[in-house]
Amino acid sequence: MRLDKKFLARFLGINEAEIVSITGRDFVLSKVVQSETFQGLVLERLKNKLQALSAALINADTLGAVLKGHIHIEHELEEVLIFAAPAPDQLKISSMEFSEKVQLALLLGLNDKLKSSLNAPGKLRNKFAHTLDFTLGDEEINNLVATLPPLAKQAFQKHLRAMSLPEARNLSGKGRSFFKVRIQLIAFLVQLFDEVTNERHRMVMEKLERMAWQ
Repeated sequence: MRLDKKFLARFLGINEAEIVSITGRDFVLSKVVQSETFQGLVLERLKNKLQALSAALINADTLGAVLKGHIHIEHELEEVLIFAAPAPDQLKISSMEFSEKVQLALLLGLNDKLKSSLNAPGKLRNKFAHTLDFTLGDEEINNLVATLPPLAKQAFQKHLRAMSLPEARNLSGKGRSFFKVRIQLIAFLVQLFDEVTNERHRMVMEKLERMAWQ
């Protein structure tokens, strides 16, 4: 497989028209693209996606956050499949269940320590679907966080601190408990999304390295 505009534009999150030329692994971008480096473009794309996800989750109710978070994570997982598959045009992603996408991604090289974390939001969604009066509590949150690999748990705590709002200090009782659970849910979903995105980046870079030797 060679590096082409479609592959590069999808990875960087830019339009194909913004890629002036490609020679081997070297490419020239349009002046419209402001970032000066390849890494800068990648980090900018990740930052924008994380900000968009955080905003969507914060503005949703608890069930909405679970559903939106799951959708964003599933989309990023599909990106992993498209970039990692030897023949992505042969993938029938639209007909695959989420669990099938997870299994295929693992077979293609996704970090297997993320398997439990990826399946956790779906299980939580099912609890909402099958129990009308289901309320998210500390037990469910603790179970979610427990699925994260050690380094991801550390990063989760950073997300949690960044999302802790000053006005929450004035809350007490049920209000404080509700806020605590909700903010941990959002931090978990953001962290899991971040983990999948980083895996996509790693797998793409490895693919680019293989291209260099062909």
